Amino acid sequence: AIEYAEEVSFEVENLDGEELEAMDIPRLSKGASGSSKVRKILASRRNAEEKQKKKKNHDAVLRRRAKKREAHLEKLQKEGKYNPDRPVKPDPERWVPKSQRSYNKRGRRGRTKFIGAQGIGSGAGADKDAAKLDAAARAAAKAQGKDLGNQARSTA
Repeated sequence: AIEYAEEVSFEVENLDGEELEAMDIPRLSKGASGSSKVRKILASRRNAEEKQKKKKNHDAVLRRRAKKREAHLEKLQKEGKYNPDRPVKPDPERWVPKSQRSYNKRGRRGRTKFIGAQGIGSGAGADKDAAKLDAAARAAAKAQGKDLGNQARSTA
């Protein structure tokens, strides 16, 4: 404590009165509205300083990223894997799932060609079922002597 007191007294002795008056010190009033105004001012100053720091950091990150990219492209160019005159075009099928892409034969093994709705309305069996359920068609077939509904009766 004695050492701290000596440090403080040394600092106080070195301060000039004109310096103290020139310093920007917020003055807090006893009223609630006055102190909240001062707090808002102080907070806005802090936020402005933080935004400035973040902006500097962001710019530094972008510069660092650009340097790394340039170094990487130079390395690829030396290895013969990159030609700046003829850049590689992106894959046109990059939006299609990998298992459905034209060059992926392995992922489509054992699957049907049709990929789409899996409900009742697809395939040859659906037409047969629709013919059984169509009352007008059954009546017309019965009038002609054909019976569509009794072809494969269930015993269940």
